[in-house]
Amino acid sequence: LRFRDGRQEWRRLVATFWSRYRHTVDSGDNQSVNSASTTGRAVRHLAGCLLARVDGKSTVDYLTEPWQLDFIRQIALEWFEEAPLTLDHALDAYFD
Repeated sequence: LRFRDGRQEWRRLVATFWSRYRHTVDSGDNQSVNSASTTGRAVRHLAGCLLARVDGKSTVDYLTEPWQLDFIRQIALEWFEEAPLTLDHALDAYFD
């Protein structure tokens, strides 16, 4: 949203982080970090973080346009209701 021209680079950075993270972290509950339930929890956690940054106590100052705030709210609420099955699906919804 902030860097519309560089969104594919941001998408690549997020995908790289998630790929490395899931291959190095033990979830501690005998579930693979690659499992659908873990990915769903991660996407819902991200949704909560996004929503907190637009409607919480410590909002960001760089999202100034109403359409930006509406987009964040809409996508976060959609992810709370039904998280995408994979982070790639979440990234598609956010960046495309």
